[in-house]
Amino acid sequence: MSNIIVSVCCITYNHQKYIRKAIDGFLMQKTNFKYEILVNDDASTDGTSEILRGYESKHPDTIKVIIQKENKCKKGMDEGSFYGFEPFCHELFPLAKGKYLALCEGDDYWTDPNKLQKQVDYMERNPRLSMCYHDTNLREEETERITKFGPGNGTGRPFSREEMAATPSGIATASKMLRNHYNEGTRDAYLRATGDYLMTALYAVYGDCGFVEGIKPSVYRVHAEGVWSGKSMHQKRVLVNKLNRMVYDLYVDLGQKKLAEIRRKIYNDNRLFGVIVPTFQRGDMKTPYYLRRCLDSVFAQNYNNFFLYVIGDDYVNRKEFEDIIGDYSAYVNDGRLVWDNLPEAVERVKYIDNKEALWSSGGTNATNYAMDLAKRDGVRYLCLLDHDDYWERDHLEVLSRVFTETGAVWLCTKTSVDPNHTVFFPRGMNGKVIEKFLPAPGDCIKASVCFDSESLPYKMRDVLEETGSVYPGDADLWRRMAEHVKKNNLRSYYVGKHTCVHDVEGYVRKGGLVLNRDVASRGVVKNLTRKQVSELVTGVVVSYNTENLMRRAYESVRKVHPKMNIIVVDGSDKSNSCYEYVCSIADEYTRVFHANKNIGHGLGLKVGLSYVKTPFALLFDSDIEILKSPVLDMLKMMEDDTYGVGYIEKTAFDGHEWGSKPIHKTQGWMRYLHPYFCLIQMKEYRKYAPFIHHGAPAVNTMLDIHKRGLGEKVIKEFPGLGHSSGCGWVWKGEEREFVRHDPAGTRSYRRQRGLEEIEGVWDKVMTL
Repeated sequence: MSNIIVSVCCITYNHQKYIRKAIDGFLMQKTNFKYEILVNDDASTDGTSEILRGYESKHPDTIKVIIQKENKCKKGMDEGSFYGFEPFCHELFPLAKGKYLALCEGDDYWTDPNKLQKQVDYMERNPRLSMCYHDTNLREEETERITKFGPGNGTGRPFSREEMAATPSGIATASKMLRNHYNEGTRDAYLRATGDYLMTALYAVYGDCGFVEGIKPSVYRVHAEGVWSGKSMHQKRVLVNKLNRMVYDLYVDLGQKKLAEIRRKIYNDNRLFGVIVPTFQRGDMKTPYYLRRCLDSVFAQNYNNFFLYVIGDDYVNRKEFEDIIGDYSAYVNDGRLVWDNLPEAVERVKYIDNKEALWSSGGTNATNYAMDLAKRDGVRYLCLLDHDDYWERDHLEVLSRVFTETGAVWLCTKTSVDPNHTVFFPRGMNGKVIEKFLPAPGDCIKASVCFDSESLPYKMRDVLEETGSVYPGDADLWRRMAEHVKKNNLRSYYVGKHTCVHDVEGYVRKGGLVLNRDVASRGVVKNLTRKQVSELVTGVVVSYNTENLMRRAYESVRKVHPKMNIIVVDGSDKSNSCYEYVCSIADEYTRVFHANKNIGHGLGLKVGLSYVKTPFALLFDSDIEILKSPVLDMLKMMEDDTYGVGYIEKTAFDGHEWGSKPIHKTQGWMRYLHPYFCLIQMKEYRKYAPFIHHGAPAVNTMLDIHKRGLGEKVIKEFPGLGHSSGCGWVWKGEEREFVRHDPAGTRSYRRQRGLEEIEGVWDKVMTL
C-alpha cells in the first residue's frame, strides 16, 4: 500500500510566465505526511515543458511530469468537445496514489505553506465529506487588481450534497481537495465529469463539501492567454448549457434520483431556446424597420435564456445588414446574438422565375443553416420567427412554463394575423388556456411555434423538389411533426395566450411587393400627369457584368423618373464591379434580384415582370440612355387592349431581320415590338406567350399576336423612338430624340470573350 497521502495534480499549457510560481507553491508545503506532485503538460510551445523537466530533474522522488506530444485539451475545448478537466481525469487521476487529490492549474498558485496539512486534517476529522475548499483571491493580470473570489462574494461556507448538485459557483480549482474515489468502478463516471463544474456535481454523489477556515487564499489568475478567458461569451454560454444537461444525464445514469430531480428542475428553469430569424432585403426596402422590430421583441422578453440566430439569406446590401446587427452589438458581446450572411440565397436563385415555389420554399437553406448552428450549440428548443413577425414580452416565458407543466415536444400560441388583433390563428379553438393540439399544417403561424428538436428531429425542406407539390414549407414541417407526434404518442398543445403578431400585410403572399390597390385597379387612365407615371409604371432591366453601361442606363432613368419602382434582375459575377454597383442602388424604389449567374435577357425579363404589380411595365436594356422621357406620351397611347408601345421592326417568323436569309423570300413577316425600350400593359402581357430570347426577345409573343391577327392593332409604334446603333461610347447612325441604345452590352461582352450566347444562337431561337 502506498504511503502517499496527497497527490497534487497540476495541468498546464503554455504557462511559461506562471508555472514556476505554481510548482514553488507545491514544493513549499509543510506536512507530516508524504505527498507527490503530478503535472500534465498539454504539448506547450512556449518553454513550459523545459521548465517542468528542470523541476523534475531536481525533485525526481516528488515530481512526475507527463508531456503530451500533441495538444489535446485546448484543441478539444476550442472545438467544444472538452470541458477543461480532461487532463486531470484522463492522465493524472489514474496515476494518483494519494488518499486525497489536491488540484491546481499551472497559471494559479498557493500562498499558504500549511494548506495541504490543514485540509488533510479537516478531511480526516470529517469522513462524511467528499471534498473541501478554502478561500481564493482573483487576480486580474492586466491590471494586477486582486479581489475575493468564491461563493457568496468570497465568503466561504460548507455545502450539502443537494447544494453541490446545484453546482454553486466560486469553488476555485486551486482551493479544492477531493477524497480520491477514482478506481476501475468509478472510472467511467470520472471520465464524464471532465470539468470544474462537472467534478463538483460528481462529488455530490460521494458526500458533502466542507469549507476550511484559516488557510491563506490561493490565487486564481485571469489573463488573456487563459483557455477559458480566451473564449467568447457565446462559447461560454454554450458550455454552461451543455454542462447543465450533462450533469442531469450523469445523475440519471448513476441512479441518483434525488440529485437528478434537482438538476431536472434547474434545467427546466433555465431552458435554453434557440430563436431562428432568416432575413433578406425586401423589394420595398422595409427590412430594416421590420427586422429591428422583430429583434427588439426578442430582446424585450421577460425570459432571457436564449440564443438568437439571425441569418441573412444573401442580404444584398451587406452594409445595411451589418448596420442593423451593429445596433445590437451588446447582445453579440454577451453571447446571445449569433449572425451570418450567406453568400447565396439558394431558393431565390433556384426559383427565380417560379414565385409559387419560392413562396413555398424560400429561406429553407438559411433556416436549416441556423438549425445546424443551434444543434452544434446544444440548443434543444427551437423557435422559427419570420423577420416581419414579432412577439409579446411574455412569449418565451409562457412557452417555458407550459413545456415544464406538460412535458410537451411541440407548442403553439395564439397569434393575431390582422392589424387590429381581431383575427387569430389557429382557428376554431375553444378558448382553453392549454388544449391538446396536433401540429396543424394550414393553421399554425411559424412565429407561434416552438418544438423540442431532439424529440422532433425534422428540418425544413424544398417541398417542390421533394414532393412535386407547391406547399408552404412550414406547413409541411408541421405535417411531418404531427405524424411523428401521433405515431410515438408524444404531447403537443395549443396555448390560448396571445403572444405573437404575424405578417399582417401579406408581403410574401403578394409576391414580394406591397400593392397600391388604387393604382392597380385603374387600368388605362386618361388625362395623365407626369407625377402619375411613377404610380402606374414599374421599370424592368436585366444586367450582367457591364457596370459602366448599367450605371448610365439606370441613372438616366432615375434622372427623369426619380420615384418609379424599378426591378433589376442581375446575373453579374460577384467578383465583377457590376454586382457591387447593383447592390448599391437597392433602395426604397429599386428592388434587386441576384441570379448569381447569367440567366439571359429573356428569362431575366420574365422574372422581373412576374414581380410587377403596377398596370404597366417599362422594359429597358442595361445599355440604353434616356435623353428625354417618352413614357408619359407612351401611356397616353394605351388603349384597353393595347399590348405595348415602342419601336416596331419588320421581323421574320424565325426571329431574324426579315430579308436577311434567302428563305425569307418565301415567308411572310410580322410586326415586332423591340423590348430594348418599350412600355407594355401587364393585363395584356399575361394573355400572350412570354419572351424567350435576346436575339429576338419577343418572337414568341409577336408570333402569338400575329397568328391571332392582332399585329396591326395591339402593338403601337411610338414616333421618333427608333433603334439607334452605336459602338462602345461612340454613337453612330441617326441620333435619337428620346433614347439611345448601345449594342456593346451583354451580348457583345460575351462575344468579345468567345463565350457562347447564353440564350442560344439565332438558328435555335424557335426550338427553345
